[in-house]
Amino acid sequence: MRYWVEDKSQRDYTPNMTQRFSLETRSQPPMPPQRKSKPRSPDHAALGQAIELFIAENARMTYETVAMDGGLTVKQVGDLVRGQGNPTYTTVLKLCRGLHVSAGELMARADQLLDERLGS
Repeated sequence: MRYWVEDKSQRDYTPNMTQRFSLETRSQPPMPPQRKSKPRSPDHAALGQAIELFIAENARMTYETVAMDGGLTVKQVGDLVRGQGNPTYTTVLKLCRGLHVSAGELMARADQLLDERLGS
């Protein structure tokens, strides 16, 4: 690859092999290891699964709409679905507002899923 210079007193410039290599093949940083996070407890996992089921039942509902309607962040909703969040009562109420269900409905679904998981 040559770069021509308009001024004839200067020579044309060709990058040396080291420069050419560093320009053409920039290495990307290595990918971080995949997370292997687990839910805090079976109760948290059941709550997350219940949230996921309520979202799946409504075709127009997404993490974003639940967060917006409930006054939460998308990260909070995602943490709760994965069973990583430990919600306060206020957070549960906000979540229910975003899901358009009552707290009783959400907890009943979570208890049902927990019973199924534990085989009770």
